Amino acid sequence: MFVDVVAEDFNIEWNSPCIDSGDPATPFDPDGTVNDIGLYYFDQPDYLDIPANLYMYIVEDSINLSWDLVSGAIGYNIYTSSNPYSGWSLYDFNVRALSWSEPVSGEKKFYHVKAYNSRGSDALLESHNRKDYLNLE
Repeated sequence: MFVDVVAEDFNIEWNSPCIDSGDPATPFDPDGTVNDIGLYYFDQPDYLDIPANLYMYIVEDSINLSWDLVSGAIGYNIYTSSNPYSGWSLYDFNVRALSWSEPVSGEKKFYHVKAYNSRGSDALLESHNRKDYLNLE
């Protein structure tokens, strides 16, 4: 899970299992997280952007979400609510892809996707109160 092995670019991809998989008893990476396995570490910043270009589409009996990569993220959490203004709860966590799907349930749901990393940046996004929801009726 390196950027480009053929071109000898051994930087770690954002969804690599090598991130934070080193020996926790050794000094941390320069970003303050547990050592990554490999020559280069994956930089996990204090602040993450909100995933851009969040799209929802339905294919047969599945609701599908997709979004753009957030620099410094190692995964994404999916939140749902029946109300766009309150009641958000974590629905699926540690999604290591830029898309997600679930079967159509027939109930009204709003979806919100948040990037996270080992530095707890998911919690920092709560302060933004950005209203980027997808509504399924």
